[in-house]
Amino acid sequence: MKRGSIRSIVGFSAIALLLSASGCTMYRLEELRHTTPQGSPFQNALSKLYMDFAAQEEREYDWYNSWHFADKGLKAAYGKDVPPEDLADWNIPEEQLPYLQKGREALLAALTPANRERHPVEAAQAQFSFDCWVEEQEENWQWDDIGRCRDGLADALASLGAPSGDLIAPGTPVEVAQPQADRISYMVFFPDAETSPSAAGAQAVDKIIASLKGAKDYAVILRIAGGGKPTKLFRQRAEVVKARLATGGVASAAITVDGEAKNPAARQVEIFINQ
Repeated sequence: MKRGSIRSIVGFSAIALLLSASGCTMYRLEELRHTTPQGSPFQNALSKLYMDFAAQEEREYDWYNSWHFADKGLKAAYGKDVPPEDLADWNIPEEQLPYLQKGREALLAALTPANRERHPVEAAQAQFSFDCWVEEQEENWQWDDIGRCRDGLADALASLGAPSGDLIAPGTPVEVAQPQADRISYMVFFPDAETSPSAAGAQAVDKIIASLKGAKDYAVILRIAGGGKPTKLFRQRAEVVKARLATGGVASAAITVDGEAKNPAARQVEIFINQ
């Protein structure tokens, strides 16, 4: 998080600061645990979600974010309005920012007073899932956690009756500002340690297949989400995606795994897969 993230501090002073921060975090979290919720059903549900997330961050020694979400939970428990995270406050990877921006727009559109009153649990889950997604995306390495939070937002929005065009699920295409004239990126998430994509991931692949129907000059590249060297699990997942694409009619010769397009193409589709 941009606001004085403890993880950016090094040296002896960091030790003292970490000890101080851990003490503040534990105090804040304990205060939240022993606070009787006084807010609306939506605020109370949101408070519980933030409390559990703060406890998780504490276990991971992420003192700053644990304190941050414990503080949000306390405010909600005391009946104060707590807005979703402002993306300007976080160091979000540039290539992921468009997804989060669209997610926040969809969330704000769904968090109507009527939804918060009639569907408090679902509305709270939607806001928390977005905030969870933001925090995990800034760290940008625990892709299963990123997918879980992002899928949670999509599911919560669906439960609130958000229009299908507003659902921000893995695989929603986002134009990427790169030199190619027609370059589109997709995210396909897989559950932890599994080689079969999530339901949303499978839908993303099917969207790609549908978008390429009738196209001739195209290239499809399967890449590693977040960068890094390919692992055995990534290779297995990539082969599953490649097979699904081929079964759907995408030319096998046009598909490249973890590299560049074999031949120049007017249209390039990038598929990012977590590993």
